[in-house]
Amino acid sequence: MAAPIARLELVVVDADLEALALRGVLECFGVQVTSHLVGQASDLVRILSGAEPLARYVVISCHGDDRGLILPELHESVDAVQPYRGALSPADLRSFLRLQGCVVVNTGCSLGTPEFVAAFLHAGCAAYCGCSGDPGGDEALVYTVNFFYHHLCRGASLEDAHARAGVHCDGDVPFHMSRAAS
Repeated sequence: MAAPIARLELVVVDADLEALALRGVLECFGVQVTSHLVGQASDLVRILSGAEPLARYVVISCHGDDRGLILPELHESVDAVQPYRGALSPADLRSFLRLQGCVVVNTGCSLGTPEFVAAFLHAGCAAYCGCSGDPGGDEALVYTVNFFYHHLCRGASLEDAHARAGVHCDGDVPFHMSRAAS
């Protein structure tokens, strides 16, 4: 068996079908994928706080809206003991994110706004990709597959991979990529 071309963390927050498809394609490319199934907000905090080492590449497969990154709905007794409820705002993320040197692709709607970009770059990300609006259909999946195909399989720079992946997206709701200042 050949060595993986890269390692990637797949953080799944109520987006199971998208994550399953993405994992299958990435593994066909030769990427070693570790999936993290998020059942509650405390899981997400643990995974993204730097408590455990993460691979350079992180995909957050989730949903978002104008409130932020949507958290799983829980029974009220479980929800009552969570550090966050309903959705994570950029301010919430700033309080715990630690993603030093990571390249993060966030598939959730409306999670590529300047406020979310700033929160992730503040957490130490080398680059952050997200959509500022609500992409249609499976655009987030198509973007993510193409981004990693061009970057990991074809050797394109992050910027070139982003540009090539964006060709497949609706021009009205583009994915944005921001890099940390050098």
